[in-house]
Amino acid sequence: MLAARRAAAKRALELVSSEGRMVLGLGTGTTVVTFVDLLVEEGATKSFEAVVPTSRQSEELARRAGLKIASLGDYPEPDLYVDSFDQVDRAGNSVKGGGAAHAREKVLMAASRKVVLIGDHLKLRERLSGPVPVEVLPFAVDFLLRAFDGMGMRPSLRHAGQGKVGPVVTENGNLVIDLNPDVVDDPAAFEARVKLMPGVVEVGICPNRGYKVIVGMPDGSTIEL
Repeated sequence: MLAARRAAAKRALELVSSEGRMVLGLGTGTTVVTFVDLLVEEGATKSFEAVVPTSRQSEELARRAGLKIASLGDYPEPDLYVDSFDQVDRAGNSVKGGGAAHAREKVLMAASRKVVLIGDHLKLRERLSGPVPVEVLPFAVDFLLRAFDGMGMRPSLRHAGQGKVGPVVTENGNLVIDLNPDVVDDPAAFEARVKLMPGVVEVGICPNRGYKVIVGMPDGSTIEL
């Protein structure tokens, strides 16, 4: 799996390293760590003027790599956004939010001039399914659990685990409900339906809106969706 992740990250680096100094939007997760490690290994950090991170984790990652940390207030339109996914189908539609950072990630996806999503072959699906993370206002969590249950989405409130007690709290101060549909036939319609629910901040479904999606294979090759 590491070889596949590195293959996808390396291909992403090949696509962007010749474009001069850019502002980088940076997602959250283990594949993003691999991408930044490659930036450092290949001396490509100098290609980036600054980094807009989506989480404390990605901020610390970029800082350790010697990259300047910035915000969307400093750079409203990052040149490139690099992130991973939890699932992806062959049309390049994806599910994000395993790290509960999908609200900020989708903001940066919308703000950036170019989006590259990378991941390994184990995340490739014929069709998307659950779990699909939804960031919600704490005030609305009980209402939304009942509402999503009535919609047949088998919701569950995400809990912290690893010795911690209570629900996961995002860096925006919200909670996460995981939906568990058997299949997501129409990602754009699913996204719209969930986001229209009062109290929903963001849903982890990401229909492919012209993003470049790179999947790394075990033999070190890649496919682009």
